Amino acid sequence: RENRVTIIQAETGAGKSVRVPQYLADSGMRVVVTEPRIIAAKSLAARVAAEMGEELGGKVGFRTALYREDSRNTDLLYCTDGLELVRQLTGSEGHRDVLVIDEIHEWNRNMETLLAWVNSKMVENPNLRLLIMSATIELGKLEEFLGGASTIEVPGRTFGVRERQPSASIEDDVADLVKEKRNVLVFQPGKR
Repeated sequence: RENRVTIIQAETGAGKSVRVPQYLADSGMRVVVTEPRIIAAKSLAARVAAEMGEELGGKVGFRTALYREDSRNTDLLYCTDGLELVRQLTGSEGHRDVLVIDEIHEWNRNMETLLAWVNSKMVENPNLRLLIMSATIELGKLEEFLGGASTIEVPGRTFGVRERQPSASIEDDVADLVKEKRNVLVFQPGKR
């Protein structure tokens, strides 16, 4: 509430995308959280709604260019950064207290334009707050652009990594690791 712009840098799995928006909504703020991908916007909204004991589309919802599940009662909206940029530029973004740009390390034109647009709009709207979140980010450059943002750095833990020779399918490798009671996080390039 005290800072117009806040940047949170925390490791993957620290709760940036799931917990922080809930805290903001629980404090009575109307929140829009942008995500760089449709699947992230939809799945995060579903998970947060379930954790809050809410029906998806009620207090917690999502919007993408093609899909939406939200209502007038939605206080916590997940959407793609491209859709939020369109909503901002057309003036159809509705009332909100905090705009959260998540995964800013995945920098793209939509995020860049949205960040510049909101930065200029904050002059007109002294009640608007901007929260930027990332696992990896160059804090100095972003702080400088935003004129002295408040930063929160959450240190992470490191774990040893053991390389394995992959089999013919990722699915088989993941299934084997799950059978070993291992936690698995798979990063894959590309849209597929």
